[in-house]
Amino acid sequence: MNIQIVTACPGGKTTSWLGARRLAAAADRRGWLAEIVDTSRPLAAPARSVDCVIVATSTPLDLAALDGTCVYRAELRDALAAPDRLLAAAEHDGAIYRHADESQAANAPVETACGTRRIVAITACPT
Repeated sequence: MNIQIVTACPGGKTTSWLGARRLAAAADRRGWLAEIVDTSRPLAAPARSVDCVIVATSTPLDLAALDGTCVYRAELRDALAAPDRLLAAAEHDGAIYRHADESQAANAPVETACGTRRIVAITACPT
């Protein structure tokens, strides 16, 4: 399998780099080819030879360039804690990403046991 690894962390490049390296090492153990993508620049569409793009982030990232590509999204902490498990999930659960669906989902009401609710989240981080 040929994958691209995209990681991003608001806390700095070190955590992002460590997550990417752990995923790349796990991919190597599986005999997969892995390319780590530099997220300091806007994402570009992956090469046709890429089977899946693994996006492990703890911060929002513009994924518009990945429209129509197989993508598996996860938290960066999962890449750090259990990279082999994350790759197994990506192989099984990766799906074609549609950027239009993403923008619509952000404003869609959420159905809960208490009825339909619109969720608003406000977060802050000093770093």
